[in-house]
Amino acid sequence: MSRRHGAWPMGLVSDGSLPVGAVTAFAGAVGTPVPNTAKPADVTADSSLLPIEAWGWMLCDGRELEVSVYEELHAMLGYLYGGSGATFHIPDYRGTFLRGNDCGALKDPDTAIRTDPTGSAKVKAGIGSRQTAAMLTHEHTYQTVPVAVQIVEAGSADSATPGQSVTSAPTDAQGNVLSAGVSQFETRPSNIAVNYLIKFTSGAGSPWAQLWL
Repeated sequence: MSRRHGAWPMGLVSDGSLPVGAVTAFAGAVGTPVPNTAKPADVTADSSLLPIEAWGWMLCDGRELEVSVYEELHAMLGYLYGGSGATFHIPDYRGTFLRGNDCGALKDPDTAIRTDPTGSAKVKAGIGSRQTAAMLTHEHTYQTVPVAVQIVEAGSADSATPGQSVTSAPTDAQGNVLSAGVSQFETRPSNIAVNYLIKFTSGAGSPWAQLWL
């Protein structure tokens, strides 16, 4: 890094605190973002507290920022998440899970089809890249049991209507209906919503806090 903040490289501080660009999960509610330039725009604030920006953090909502105002953060992110020239974007983590970058560990078998951090369909691996929802390819094996058939009496039976599908709810081995949740939109584990925040300055409190306090 060539840019510097005082005696330290820009974005890093000497007291051991988190570097600019660090992301953390925040369990509290946040107020209306400043600036509120996310697309789509953030929903109505879920808190009447002072903006989280007063403490040097902001919601990871993909908002557009001015390079001249947020020099430290731009030094860390560049235009990785979009923008050019005088403006850049921060990552948008709303409604998503985070995954450690593979870095050659071969634990992300679909690295080759990850897409660009800006949300385009361009194939790109590495920090900020995206993956859509997927399920592991699988198959089921069933054992057939031969059953002797004996015609006792001639008769007739109803037949299924051609093209008609028959569905049933998930059941256990005894035929009892399971109560597992089903979504038509995604495959997901149990989860809890948090606010992902990104640190944008190493000088929180002053002069940043003075903008809102």
